[in-house]
Amino acid sequence: MFEGNSFMSFAGIQGGLLHLKVSMRFKVRELEDVLLLYNGQRNMPFQGDFISLTIKDSKIEFRFNLGSGTVVIRSEVNITAGQWHTIVAERYSRDGSLSIDGGVAIKDQSPCCAAGLNLALPLFIGGVENFNKISVRRVAVSRGLKGCISDILIDDQEIDLINSYRELKNVKQCIGGLLPCQLQPCLHNSTCVPVGKTDFKCTCAFGYTGKRCETMLVGPERDKICLNNGLPFPSLERICACPLGYAGERCDRGMLNFML
Repeated sequence: MFEGNSFMSFAGIQGGLLHLKVSMRFKVRELEDVLLLYNGQRNMPFQGDFISLTIKDSKIEFRFNLGSGTVVIRSEVNITAGQWHTIVAERYSRDGSLSIDGGVAIKDQSPCCAAGLNLALPLFIGGVENFNKISVRRVAVSRGLKGCISDILIDDQEIDLINSYRELKNVKQCIGGLLPCQLQPCLHNSTCVPVGKTDFKCTCAFGYTGKRCETMLVGPERDKICLNNGLPFPSLERICACPLGYAGERCDRGMLNFML
């Protein structure tokens, strides 16, 4: 639970140069313009790459800057105070998308022509240590969240909010929190099985794997996964779409090894 002047910091996002996916579940006590997530490149206002998730005018905004200007992707629906919401924000090169509570994704593209995202600073959640260092003008909010965050995934890998933080300030146990399965953590029509009062296990539907059944299985028998942030490819001729620097059927070879 965050109190408006709270924050948690973690190691900065790695491996997001070409592709990045951020998932977050949260609820707010009241509707205000607040920061949910921020990761930047330089500890100086108005400079460097960054990504941010904010609440602005009761809508979610996903912003990112690759070095050629900031793109703002704004949800069409309002969020509701006291209700749990799920954000999925994703970018591939200059293309970005934002989906709220499983709805239709809103898409936009950053200005030409930079395509890589460089994030060297810590990842901040629920607020930041000093808003003067991140440029309020770029993120368009100047205070942190008053509410709760239950889970965050970066490229489908869950952040351990309890044990992996670097710093935190004024963060408490969320009042009125839901049991793990009540948060519907299992994806793609999978089944959630409670493990005590604090954990869960997902029984995945066919074709998916992972703690939350977030990863699509690929291949003729749907028993393999795309590696190195490769994406399942909607084609019968190819299995995975590989990010820059990787090749092979499952993006399992670096380009140097592939060429040798």
